[in-house]
Amino acid sequence: MRNVTLVHETRGQVPLPAGGELELFSFDPEAGTLYCVAAKHLLVAYSIKAGSVLFSFDLDKAGVIAQDTTIVTLQYIPDLSAICLATRAGDLVIYDLARKDAECVGMVDAGIFSMAWSPDNEILVLATGNKTLLYMTKEWEVITEHPINPPKPPSSTSSSTPAQASTPTNDEDIKEVTLSWRGDGNFFACTTINAHAQAVLRVWERSGSVHAYGEDTPMLGTPLSWRPSGSLIATCQNTPNKQEVIFYERNGLRHGSFPLRAPATTVRDILWNADSDLLALVLDDDANATGSIVQIWYMSNYHWYLKREIRLQDRTCCAQWDPADAFGLIVATRRGSVSRYDFAWDYDVTHRFSEDDKALAVVVDGATLNLTPLRYSAVPPPMCASKVALPAPLHMLAFAPHHNGFLAFTCDGHLLVFGSGKDWTPGSGAHLDAPECIASALVPRDQLDVVSLRLAVWVTPDTFVAVSPASSSSQRDVVVYIRVDIAGTGLKTTQIACTPTPTPVPVLRLLHNPKTNSTFAELVDGSVHTLTLASGSCSLSSSPLLRLPGPCPWIASALWAGQERIVALSTRNKLYVQDTLLAADCNSFSLHDRFLVYTTLSHNMKFIPLSKPPPSSSLDTSSLASSSSSTPTLTHSGKAPAKPKATRVIDDSAREVERGARIVSVVPCDIKVILQMPRGNLEVVYPRALTLSRLRTMLRRHEYGECFILMRKHRIDMNLLYDLDPSDFLAHIATFVSQVTNIDHLNLFISSLRDEDTTKTLFVDLEAASAPSGDDKVAGKVNLVCDKLREELNRVSSQRYILPILTTYVRKSPPELADALLLIQRLMTKHDIEVARTLAQEGEVNVRDEADEEENDETDEARNVTARAALDYIVFLIDVDKLYDVALGMYDFDLVMMVAQKSQKDPKEYM
Repeated sequence: MRNVTLVHETRGQVPLPAGGELELFSFDPEAGTLYCVAAKHLLVAYSIKAGSVLFSFDLDKAGVIAQDTTIVTLQYIPDLSAICLATRAGDLVIYDLARKDAECVGMVDAGIFSMAWSPDNEILVLATGNKTLLYMTKEWEVITEHPINPPKPPSSTSSSTPAQASTPTNDEDIKEVTLSWRGDGNFFACTTINAHAQAVLRVWERSGSVHAYGEDTPMLGTPLSWRPSGSLIATCQNTPNKQEVIFYERNGLRHGSFPLRAPATTVRDILWNADSDLLALVLDDDANATGSIVQIWYMSNYHWYLKREIRLQDRTCCAQWDPADAFGLIVATRRGSVSRYDFAWDYDVTHRFSEDDKALAVVVDGATLNLTPLRYSAVPPPMCASKVALPAPLHMLAFAPHHNGFLAFTCDGHLLVFGSGKDWTPGSGAHLDAPECIASALVPRDQLDVVSLRLAVWVTPDTFVAVSPASSSSQRDVVVYIRVDIAGTGLKTTQIACTPTPTPVPVLRLLHNPKTNSTFAELVDGSVHTLTLASGSCSLSSSPLLRLPGPCPWIASALWAGQERIVALSTRNKLYVQDTLLAADCNSFSLHDRFLVYTTLSHNMKFIPLSKPPPSSSLDTSSLASSSSSTPTLTHSGKAPAKPKATRVIDDSAREVERGARIVSVVPCDIKVILQMPRGNLEVVYPRALTLSRLRTMLRRHEYGECFILMRKHRIDMNLLYDLDPSDFLAHIATFVSQVTNIDHLNLFISSLRDEDTTKTLFVDLEAASAPSGDDKVAGKVNLVCDKLREELNRVSSQRYILPILTTYVRKSPPELADALLLIQRLMTKHDIEVARTLAQEGEVNVRDEADEEENDETDEARNVTARAALDYIVFLIDVDKLYDVALGMYDFDLVMMVAQKSQKDPKEYM
């Protein structure tokens, strides 16, 4: 359900000599420096942060490499504080950053195809022109050397095809070699491709022995990348009909694949990020000789999603994930253009704090949007309730503040406006239709560069704001204020203002609260500014509204205790309210109209009410155990000292969740929380904190019927109906009876009553200004409710509500059993008269003695069935022996006989 959002983009330009192009680069994450190799063997150090060249070094003039050779690999080595280069001619060169000098430390006469350092920078592997793998230490000592393609043993079961069918047969066969280490450095994979496009995959151990022989696959591509924390090796396969990214296991066998969705492209590189959850593909656009595409893929529930596509006007020379920041991607083009993209995970769900909000979740999958209204259904991904097709992969999304629609920006410059769709009633059986596209247009680039925008926020029905990327020379983002005019099915965009930020710090997030109509901008230094949109202008406040302890990619605003406050979550799992740390182990959060809900790394879900001021210190979420579970202290006699009996209070502010669960959405004005598990499936839970808050609201509005159904569904103690406001319940007891008309429901309510105030024990109000005090025992509560309810039931219909009336007698303390039996006795007499009257109307009453005898038998049977129905009910509520004793005192032999038959007494005792 998560999408990849671009939160920050930095652009720069590496100055190149006339006609020169970038060929390779390597990134230093600590210094933020890009070490590039340009044409004519020029080594350039470029600072992305400063947007300037730190130094340049001409390798040709230094005489450390041959002038007519090609640099095949460039890698920054942190342990050596140096840059290592390998050339096709066989030169192995080290540039020392401290001495600012280069040195040729080795030479392979046969040349070098590829080079790869182990992740710990202790071992260097070279693929040489002698068709061997050369192992070296970082002190440049040779460890061992092995043939690059050892023959597959006959016992190998990874392929039924003879090894000679795909293995190069002579020294001239090998054309390209690619190496890729696993994240722990214990294994690496090697692919070799010959001039006939035949490929061989081998998995090698760190010690230098072959671990596995790859399954023979025709048309295997050059790119190769081993997932850092996993067993999957990613490469590509180019067949005549389609292109696929395929995966191998460590044992060399195939393990799944997915097809590319960009036609007429060639895969140049495959890159896993440091967290092993995002896969970047660098593609050359065959239709555009100078263009290239970068795609970011993500797998969940065994489905590969195309989460993002970046289209570049120039050919990409190289791309690399930041090894220190798993969501930072650096892309450089041949013309020297450098862009750093910083991403973040987001759940794109509408959140307008209103009852008509469908909680529409949008899952991006390339040019398809998977839509699910979470208020009505929780369809597990990769399935969805409906789909929307776009003309190109999605670039950016913005939800409407006034309905359930959204704006969609595509990678090719399209701007589409989607409406809220048709209303849908749960249980109607109707299909959930996808929202319709109200208007769309291909925005000209000279009018508005849609592809360059990020962090779009829809603020009014016809305007939205977005951020244009910073230039590395100034580091100043531009906030763009844009009006959208819809004319029929088309639209026109007008850029109203471009206002640079007041500080040289880029924008990290834009935030709009539709409830308060406030707009904020968070900068990468953690400062939060108010964004003022008025009279066709857009400006940031000169001074920050607040300054967070650090940058927080996830931010929201809420009315908290009457004031608008900022809630923010950092990448280090720290949750802040304003600048106060609320939790140090939070992994997700969401705002309800009454609560802040968040999950923790200790697998708990916490609920903080918005009606009270936020906590002034961090909350302890390490355990949900009660302090009463501690071991008691023993006295000298070996027995625990006597303690006064404490009131049992249940804490609804926390509950346990499954390990790794994250909040997708807390449905506004509802009681549902949708969680996503690490494996990708969804779970819907109904926390008691939200349920009880909803029940209190319904009870204050005297919605007893819906409230009763909700309490029965979620197993909430029925005493809350009275305990929340006893005087109000008694004053509206007629409303209660008119709404709760089901006999069984009334019996359930009366049977659940007990002399206890559940608002002080089971259902403590988290939103209350103060904790409840006083004794939780309420003497005479049951008797009072039974008397008042019986009066109302008798007034409405004593015949219809005979069973609830009997229950009110039995549930009193002490039970009024004589009155209950007296009611059953009157019921028997009344039924006697009704049956006789019915039989007389049917003409079945005769004056003959035989007929009178038969009629009396039928009347007795009908009378006993009705009386026994009532008696059978109260027998479940009270001891039958007590009923028998009371019946004896009423001197009604028929009634005594009926009660005795329900007991375990011997007939000799009462016959």
